[in-house]
Amino acid sequence: MVRSEIENHLEQTGHSWLQQQTPPEVIPGQALSDSMTNRRPLRVAQLIQQELANLLTFELRDPRLAFLSITRVVVSADLRHANVYISSLDGEEGRREIMKTLRHAGSYLRRELGLRTKLRYVPELAFHFDDGLIQSQHMSDLLDDLNSQQNDSPAPLPDDE
Repeated sequence: MVRSEIENHLEQTGHSWLQQQTPPEVIPGQALSDSMTNRRPLRVAQLIQQELANLLTFELRDPRLAFLSITRVVVSADLRHANVYISSLDGEEGRREIMKTLRHAGSYLRRELGLRTKLRYVPELAFHFDDGLIQSQHMSDLLDDLNSQQNDSPAPLPDDE
C-alpha cells in the first residue's frame, strides 16, 4: 500500500497521525513543578502516539494493520503504563485479529519506541479499541437514512383556506 493512500484514509477518518495535540495552558500562580508533572504525561503520550503511528504504518507492513488509526494515548502519571486507543472499520472478527497481532507485536513496538525516543523508561503498552469512530459512522448512517426518507416522501400541500 502506498503511503499517500494511507495518509488519505487517515485524513478521511479524521485521525491523522500527524495531528499535534496542544499542551494545557499553565495557570498563573501555579507552581512550575505542578505544571510540569501535569504536562509531562501529555507530552510523552503525544510522542508515543506519533512514533507508534509511524511504526504501524511504515515498519510493520502487516496487512491486518493497514487501516488502523491511533486515536489517542493515555499515559499514567508515573509514566510506566500507556493505554493506546485504536480504531478500525473492520468487523468484530477483524478486531480480534488486530488485537492478537498487536499483542504479538507489543514487545517489538516497545523496544522500537525505546530506540526511537530518549525516554528513560518506555511504558508498558496496553491496546484498546476506541468505538468513537464506529459510533459516529453509525450516527452518520442513521442521519443519511432519515434524510433520504424525508426526500422520498412528498411534501405536504398547503391548505387554501
